[in-house]
Amino acid sequence: MSRDTTVWMPIYIGDWYTETSTFDIVERGAYIALLVHLWKEGGQIRKCEKTIAKVVGLTVKKWKVIEPTVLSKFEHDDFKLSHNVILNELDRARKNKEQKRAAGIASSQARKATGVERTLNGRATHAGSGEGEGYLSSVLDTAITLASTDKPFRVVEGGGK
Repeated sequence: MSRDTTVWMPIYIGDWYTETSTFDIVERGAYIALLVHLWKEGGQIRKCEKTIAKVVGLTVKKWKVIEPTVLSKFEHDDFKLSHNVILNELDRARKNKEQKRAAGIASSQARKATGVERTLNGRATHAGSGEGEGYLSSVLDTAITLASTDKPFRVVEGGGK
């Protein structure tokens, strides 16, 4: 598992749709591309028309046309661009990661302190155990039998057109 909190990004479809319901498809694409870029960059980027145009996959000229509409959903000034939902979700992801890290360390320390190691319970985890054993077992037996014969496949007359 990656330690990086930016490998995934939550997206709330209802919120996204509500925020972009008046956008055309190009504006929606630019909006989501900017959200993803903000997520990967830690929630805030430098506001540069050329860079933003590249991020959203448009020329600077085309970006300038849709810029007022798209940026109406972001927090920005002359120098930086951010989105409160992205900032909040990144903070939540970092806290979640840290909480899990701390719990893992505490669990490891507790196991070491007691000197107790985990032991296996003796139950098999392979596919041939428990319910459904007959079907899977017969499929495996058939596959092994077919693989060990000279002619593993039957020729059926008239099959296929």
